[in-house]
Amino acid sequence: MRQEKVRNAREARIGIFGGTFNPPHSGHVHLARTLAKALQLNRVLIIPANLPPHKQAQMLASGADRMQMCRLAFPDTLFEVSDIELSRGGKSYTCDTLAALREKYADASLYLFMGTDMLLTFHQWRAPREILRMCRLCVAARGDMGEYESLEAYIRGGPLGDIRDCVTLCVTQPFPVSSTELRKMFALGHAAEGLLPHDVICYIQKKGLYRMLDTQRNEEFISAIQEKLRPERFTHSLNVAKEAERLAKKYGADPQKAYTAGILHDIMKNSSPEEQLSIMEQAGVTLTADERANPKLWHAMAGEAYARAALHVQDEEILRAIRYHTTARAGMSVLEKVLYIADFISADRDYDGVENMRKAAEMSLESAMLEGMRFCIVDLVQTGQVIHTDSVEAYNEIIISAAARERMSNA
Repeated sequence: MRQEKVRNAREARIGIFGGTFNPPHSGHVHLARTLAKALQLNRVLIIPANLPPHKQAQMLASGADRMQMCRLAFPDTLFEVSDIELSRGGKSYTCDTLAALREKYADASLYLFMGTDMLLTFHQWRAPREILRMCRLCVAARGDMGEYESLEAYIRGGPLGDIRDCVTLCVTQPFPVSSTELRKMFALGHAAEGLLPHDVICYIQKKGLYRMLDTQRNEEFISAIQEKLRPERFTHSLNVAKEAERLAKKYGADPQKAYTAGILHDIMKNSSPEEQLSIMEQAGVTLTADERANPKLWHAMAGEAYARAALHVQDEEILRAIRYHTTARAGMSVLEKVLYIADFISADRDYDGVENMRKAAEMSLESAMLEGMRFCIVDLVQTGQVIHTDSVEAYNEIIISAAARERMSNA
């Protein structure tokens, strides 16, 4: 107990630097060092987010990869890379993270790093006043006097009122680099020396992160499914890929993405339930009650997780199509619908009613979706199985939309 108290006293001033770090770059390192020095911090926690709550993460590398890149980018003993948000799973809300850290470091002063753009939207975060109670905001302001004065005015009279007692402005020199631009550079094969720590660049190149479009890697994906699937399932996947490509051309989705999604949609189908659960656990997937009750659904969720983590698939639309190809969901994209239908009507399918499905697929996506969902729901009801909430919502959405179109046509 005495050793723990001594350790906490020595770490009485702790910086908290969160973000997607996708990838962590030299600007992140420069900012962390500058703020740590200005605030005389004993330690800075680098915290990669699991899922950012305020923006759609593009080409998001796996949590394990981002953790390792952060360790390489911040090797000094001043920094500690924490998996607190990755291990918690779900959306990464700062208030939840701070609550956990406040409990762990009860006697420490916590300083939350943020840029000026984050300060200006801070009032929109979850529980902003609770955050101000748990830590002090440390805002990196550029050395421009006009911007500094406007920030001071905002802190005195912004949406949350006067929060001067909760905010420290630190003047920093901006480092002109962004993770978005770096991902584009890696995708195009451009050099990024000087913009990221060298060890991070080597890691990205070794792991093949942020590579060119996933659709250009189909030969690699075909080899991957051939290793994991039984011959008949391998053949089915190739047939689904071809049918998805055809339907995509017919209905306006990206044919290349559809082909890729078709190849990968059943990649975990022949894996054991134990392996599927393990893959999902590593990805932070929490099963709902209806998912736990129906192991036949697991391969789709595990397939998305495996494609993301093991095959480094970056395209979110392809990943969503894999994830929902069994249950469907409300608000499906055209690509998701195309894969869902292609799985029903691929050349190897010969179940009773497949010809009706094929005819419906030539009429419209909605007709085919409705035919497919009725087929699945009737089968689940007759066999006494649980119907996934996503399937119910998808079915209701189609019925409601069809009724609305009919009312408009009769008006």
